[in-house]
Amino acid sequence: MAPFKIHGPFHMDRAVIIEKIKRKAPGAFMLGSMNSSGEFVPELLGRSERDVREMIMDNLGKNYKCFKYIFSTTPKGAYEKECILFHTYFQGLHPYNHPLRPSSLEVRCPCCREMQMVE
Repeated sequence: MAPFKIHGPFHMDRAVIIEKIKRKAPGAFMLGSMNSSGEFVPELLGRSERDVREMIMDNLGKNYKCFKYIFSTTPKGAYEKECILFHTYFQGLHPYNHPLRPSSLEVRCPCCREMQMVE
C-alpha cells in the first residue's frame, strides 16, 4: 500500500477525467482495469511534471478501463510518487522498469535510493 492516498479508481472516460481532475498540476497515475472481485488491477504507470490530467487523456482510446491519480506540488514530487507506486505495485513485473528521473533533477528514488538513468 502506498503511503499516500491515491484518488480512484475512476472510469476511463473524457468527461470523468475532466470532472475528477479539475486543475493542471504535476502528478503520478496508474491506468488499468477492474478484476472480477472489483479490485483495481494496474497495467500502466506514469507521471507528468506539468499536467497529470493531460497525460491520462493521452491514453484515451487505448485498452485501459480505469485510472487512479495523485497530485504533486513539484516535478520532483511527481517523480517520487511515481517511484513509490512502482515499488508498491509494479516492481518485478515484466516488462516494467524503474521510472527514469527527469534530466532537470538531481533526485534519488525515495524507496531504493538509486539515481536512475535520465530520461
